[in-house]
Formats: sequence, structure tokens, C-alpha cells
Amino acid sequence: MNFPPWFTGHALLFDTETTDPNPLDARMVSASLVEIRPEGIGQRMEVLINPGVKIPAEAIAIHHITNERVQAEGIPIASAIRQLEFALRDGWGRGWPVVAFNVNYDATVVCCELERQGLGRPTLGPFLDPFVIDRGCDPYRKGSRKLADAAAFYGVKQEGAHSSAGDALAAGRIVWKQAQLAMKPGKYDALKRLTLEGMQVWQKQAHHARQTNYEQYLATKGKPEVIDKAWPVREQF
Repeated sequence: MNFPPWFTGHALLFDTETTDPNPLDARMVSASLVEIRPEGIGQRMEVLINPGVKIPAEAIAIHHITNERVQAEGIPIASAIRQLEFALRDGWGRGWPVVAFNVNYDATVVCCELERQGLGRPTLGPFLDPFVIDRGCDPYRKGSRKLADAAAFYGVKQEGAHSSAGDALAAGRIVWKQAQLAMKPGKYDALKRLTLEGMQVWQKQAHHARQTNYEQYLATKGKPEVIDKAWPVREQF
């Protein structure tokens, strides 16, 4: 199967479920890393985490992970973040990109937690973000861009929605489709010859352009707001 240089069929899929929609305040309650290879799915790492804070009812309604469950079964957040950092570094060490849908959220959550635990800022490797790729290649498509809607648009399965493992797999399947589309004439073919390093620049620029446009749109509606434009980790972090 032919892919562009930025995707070989090998990747480490990543997703988290958390306590809060704001990544600067969120604490992880579960996280998953799933290997994909050209021949299929490889090893999985799924971690249930005791975040050390109360999980709000609004978050429980989304991912169904309760306070009672993390108290009984979750590993301490300090142990979990060390495991995740090691696994992410291992994937990057093999030359694999980390795939996460709206990585700006998950990467910021991880970086903030490392800071809280006194472990400092990590050295990040390459990411592939199907959310940013989708918006950058097809900016004028109407409708929701949430993971479930993106999965339906690209015709891929989403099993176990709002579980970290299910969402990680869905993100990986979307990137796989996007890489295939890049090899055909159309909206994605600007990505055809990019290297993985080039994709980091392209995604950063695409995200910055979209956030800038949104900031300008809000200003026209009398709602001036400074929108964070950094990728893959928020600037405020």
C-alpha cells in the first residue's frame, strides 16, 4: 500500500479521558496508547488513573468513569504520567509519529501533569493530528468536526466512543484514510510529498491559520477574544 513519506503505516495512537474540558486544568482519569503497523494493531497500553481530585458529574456523564472506580482500581497519577512519558518516548525513539485527535488538548494535558509532578517539560517528537489535517485540507466543509462526525465522514469505525482506547483507534483509522487520500488528486494531495518533519510545520501553520481566522470572526461579532494559536501544545502552558 502506498503512503506519503509522513506515514509509513507505523504509529502510536494516543488518547486521554479527563476531568475537565480545559487542558490546563484537566486531570487524566484514563489514557491509552495503541501501536498500529501495516499488518494491523500491535500492543496496547490502557491505564485507569486516580487523578487525585474529584471527577465532576459532567465529565462522568461523558466517559462513565466514576470516582468510586478510580479510587478502587486506578493507579496514582504520579505513576501513570511516568509510564505514559516512557511509552511516548519509546514510540518516538522508533521513529513513529504519535497520532491524537485534537492533539493540542491531550499533549497539553500531559505536559501540564509532568510540570505538576515536578518532572519538567518533555522533549516532544512528531505528531499527526487528524483533526488539524481535516480542517487544513477541507476548511470549508460544513458540519461538526468532532471525532464521531469525522469518523463517519471518513467511513471508519469508532468502537467504544469516549473511551481512551476506542477514541485512539478511531483517530488512527482517520489518519490512515487521510494518508491514502494524500496519494490521490484532490484536497489532500498537497500533503503527498511532505516528510514527517514537513508535516509538523504544515500542521502548525494550518492550526495557526484556522485559529487566527476564528479570532477575526469573533471580533466581527463583537466578541473580541485572544485565541491560542500554538500547536501541538498550548502557549499558556
